[in-house]
Amino acid sequence: MNLSESYKNRLSELAGIKNNLNESYEDVGIEYIKNKKPKLQNVINFSDKKVIGDITLLNTKHGNDGWIHAYNNTDETEIGNAFYGKSGIFLKASVDVRPDMRRKGIATEMYKFIEELTGEEIYPDVPHSEKAKKFWSQPNRKFGPNWIKETN
Repeated sequence: MNLSESYKNRLSELAGIKNNLNESYEDVGIEYIKNKKPKLQNVINFSDKKVIGDITLLNTKHGNDGWIHAYNNTDETEIGNAFYGKSGIFLKASVDVRPDMRRKGIATEMYKFIEELTGEEIYPDVPHSEKAKKFWSQPNRKFGPNWIKETN
């Protein structure tokens, strides 16, 4: 996506969440995430909320662009985030899930929530990692166009 870093930072500020956009969950330890990142109860500025089982998704948006943060309802820690917006005519998203919370459907729920909020289908950004390639190649994927089976 070709959105400015300052714009992405502004969306995070509006949500009351500090993000380093060059930092993924793999760059920091679990203790940092659990102890330094804001807890669910401390996030006050968001435009949309969805609770799915033990996960809460909060969205801060501006037009068709936005930032979603996923939280574990039990310990209120951040477990994932997604930035989404238009890239040309396509809706795309950059999703990250905490390593200890992967393979639990969190990224799928964030993608589905983005589609629900925007009324559009998400398309994969290419090129992407092998993990993303496998993710988008799932036979029963519940988001994005059905005809996309694998991307490079």
